[in-house]
Amino acid sequence: MGKIKEYYNKIYTENEVAFGGGKVENIVKDILKYKQEGSVLEIGAGEGRNSLFLATEGFDVEAMDVSDRGIAKLQESADTKGLKIKTHVADITLFTPERSYDVIVSTFVAHHQSRGEALAIIQLIKDQTNPNGLNVIAVFTKDGDFYRNNPETDRFYPDLGELSRLYSDWEVLEYSEEEGKALQKKVDGSPMLNIVARILARKPTSP
Repeated sequence: MGKIKEYYNKIYTENEVAFGGGKVENIVKDILKYKQEGSVLEIGAGEGRNSLFLATEGFDVEAMDVSDRGIAKLQESADTKGLKIKTHVADITLFTPERSYDVIVSTFVAHHQSRGEALAIIQLIKDQTNPNGLNVIAVFTKDGDFYRNNPETDRFYPDLGELSRLYSDWEVLEYSEEEGKALQKKVDGSPMLNIVARILARKPTSP
């Protein structure tokens, strides 16, 4: 994960706001439809746009990312806003949550892992979620420029519909597959496009 850390440290250093204009993901905002308080873990929090939003809404938030620069910017923003967010600089493939949570969020992280690693992480996320808790995950699918440019990759780009199937044992509250622009550019300078799968699912209260 050393190269990934260097890559994101560079992005977070060179850009005042790197992703999404600093705005919370809409599907993260939708958490408030189903839960208004509780503990949150965000995996791959970056500069913290999702974590900061949830902390502002009164959730007890922990955030982790492999990028120490991203976490530093998150902590700076939290301090400025008077928010208490516990942070970790860690590689998700080596990170073990300290407890279970009411909500776990992971957006645009899985494509950095091999398929086996990503599936294990999703299972860990599910296992560490409290009964009646929520998961929010966003992933790039195979239907996009990232995968088409490197179809031999072992990185995790699920098939269309696959993310929903991974949560077939949960209540899927929201699911979408929509085209989105990436930060990376094509040779002609236009943004790379990908179909992004997003899910908001609720864990059953009993097995």
